[in-house]
Amino acid sequence: MTTATGTIAARAVVVAGGGQRRPVIPELAAGLPAAVVQLHTARYRSPAALPPGAVLVVGSGQSGAQIAGELALAGRDVLLATSRVPRVPRRYRGRDVHEWAVELGVYDQPAEAVTDPAEFTQPHPMLSGAHGGHTVSYQQLARDGVRLLGRLIGAQDGKLRFGPDLPGNMQYADAAAARFRRMVDGYVARAGIVAAEPDTDPAERPEPGLEYSPASLDIRAEHIASVVWCTGFGPDTGWLHVPVLRPDGAPAHTRGVTAFPGLYVAGYPWLSNRGSGLLYGAAPDAARVAQHIAASGRSRVLTGAGRNGIVASGTPMEGARR
Repeated sequence: MTTATGTIAARAVVVAGGGQRRPVIPELAAGLPAAVVQLHTARYRSPAALPPGAVLVVGSGQSGAQIAGELALAGRDVLLATSRVPRVPRRYRGRDVHEWAVELGVYDQPAEAVTDPAEFTQPHPMLSGAHGGHTVSYQQLARDGVRLLGRLIGAQDGKLRFGPDLPGNMQYADAAAARFRRMVDGYVARAGIVAAEPDTDPAERPEPGLEYSPASLDIRAEHIASVVWCTGFGPDTGWLHVPVLRPDGAPAHTRGVTAFPGLYVAGYPWLSNRGSGLLYGAAPDAARVAQHIAASGRSRVLTGAGRNGIVASGTPMEGARR
């Protein structure tokens, strides 16, 4: 393996750079006027760092919803191009959503049990840990002054085009929150545990008048000076010249073990289960990969290959270059 400080020969290499490291910006960004400042979530720091004028936030996952809310509370004029994202209440029946998720086994859902491939790329539910943690909803964002729009589908000649999916995006988010509540209620009833009574967060109150959103907007007329692309991240594997990459750039593997001898993956979403892409699930995956590497080393020693011979030759990682 070639690095900035020289070449390293190793019996095993673990790709742990993360499956969400490379900012992804859609091609339609090229259609925006040069005067509009564009930056990805990865470069956003604060409302004060953006130029005066309205801000278009594209994408309403956790980062997009949180940034839109922060900008609105800072007094900025904010437009949010929404997307199909679930949401959950920050707290329900006296406990944090993550406490319930752990107890319900949500994070333990194995990857092989997923029947819909779209679930692997579904964004995490809208949620915020700011100010002690709070529920995020389209309704509350609107009450805070954020102008909700459908999905951004075009940008050309100073015009922005949006899809008609705002009502559907809101219904999808609300349905996910209701589904989560039913899961908790069912579990409480079955287990007979003591929990607070069912409740609704004030942030989830209905907000009339959100059924309509414009199909197009003029950038100059809306005084849009900046766009924040909250459109996700992809894997950063351009340095990995080994025939194990899928079309999306992520290494193909089985529970962290690739088909290329000596090459492993750790810290990626859905490595083995739903929790793999979170801090909660990283440690068990890493431990399993480490055990596989150790067992593989013992096996090679027993067959007479010898650990030193494998490391010196560098053959197992011949295709890895950086």
